[in-house]
Amino acid sequence: MTHSAAFPLAESPRLTALRAKIGWLCQAIRLLAIGYAMLTLWGFYHSWATRSPYELATMRLFGLDVSGASEAQWNTVLAMSLALWLFVATLAFCVWRLFSTYLEGAVFSLEAALWLRRTGIAGLVAIVADFIERSAVVYTLAAHLPESANAKHMFIRTEDFVHIILALMLLALAHIQKAAAEIADDNAQIV
Repeated sequence: MTHSAAFPLAESPRLTALRAKIGWLCQAIRLLAIGYAMLTLWGFYHSWATRSPYELATMRLFGLDVSGASEAQWNTVLAMSLALWLFVATLAFCVWRLFSTYLEGAVFSLEAALWLRRTGIAGLVAIVADFIERSAVVYTLAAHLPESANAKHMFIRTEDFVHIILALMLLALAHIQKAAAEIADDNAQIV
């Protein structure tokens, strides 16, 4: 089995038509993935530099006044945010490669299935890392508060469940696509 296209576009008018239909969509998704990674990085920088978004969020969600957090606490939050961004950047890279593979014509291939699987895994890891980072930020910024105020503040948002479902769907589709590509390769060797 190879990682090349199971159905080369040059041999199939249907796949040429499919590529024409999804080409603009693939380009848009690639650009949106990179844009999301850059916007997230800017958002972390802006939030850390002004600090008010973190302060407002912890006050609104938990009733904690973290305006007295030390410089070390803020630097720890910045380090956590940058670590989370690495997961976001990895996800964006996987999305870029997946849709680049589609644009190259390897729509129904083992390579595309592999990148789809990597995208699903990167998505799950990013979701879990985001959940951990959000809770760790609250703990870190509230570390200077009295024990009564510094209660355990872990939270999960409803959209986290949607993100987990979508990432799991990508993993399931990757398994389906891999099986289909293997069947197509086997059929091509018979013919």
